[in-house]
Amino acid sequence: TSACMAFAERLLTGYGKDSLTTWLVNNREIYIMPVMNADGYAYNSDSGGAEVNWRKNRRVVVPPDTGVDLNRNFGYRWGCDNQGSTKHPWDETYRGPAAFSEPETQVVRDFLLSHQPRTCMDLHSFGRYNLCPWGYTSVPPPDRATLAEVVDTFQANNHYPISQSGQVCTTMYPCNGMAGDWEYSDTAGKFVSYAFDCELGIGDFWY
Repeated sequence: TSACMAFAERLLTGYGKDSLTTWLVNNREIYIMPVMNADGYAYNSDSGGAEVNWRKNRRVVVPPDTGVDLNRNFGYRWGCDNQGSTKHPWDETYRGPAAFSEPETQVVRDFLLSHQPRTCMDLHSFGRYNLCPWGYTSVPPPDRATLAEVVDTFQANNHYPISQSGQVCTTMYPCNGMAGDWEYSDTAGKFVSYAFDCELGIGDFWY
């Protein structure tokens, strides 16, 4: 959220002063969603910030367990296996009862289907990773060379470890139902966004 707000501030204050910012505003449509998991974010903040690393939303799907991991709830390869997501409601990587079962992922899906962005950047915490699809498999994605070149450019600028830059599944861990995989997938005539994921921070969600 802090990174999103800082980027918005740069666009607003740098326009007409900084050449890159000015070029971006003049040549691109830019949409910023500072918080996707609003109630999870509020729960973390109200509960003590760095002491609470709650990753799910706060919807009670199967009482008494609370929450769905929203980055396991998207529709491409949702629940294809139990690596990186789980069917158990008490687990922190619970993927939900169905793909797009959560109001948050439905809103993101509908927004992206409506606007059809060519590039998506998902920001997460925590870690120091520069990532691209796929998360659900180690099979190389289409346009692998292009995706790798972009990720390498991220690494050259943020100086995250080279070993922590690359495909989600092989660089970090297997993960199905991810936003990035759905954004990048080409299924049922869906548009394709070049999707990337940066994991920010070092030691916790609130770094």
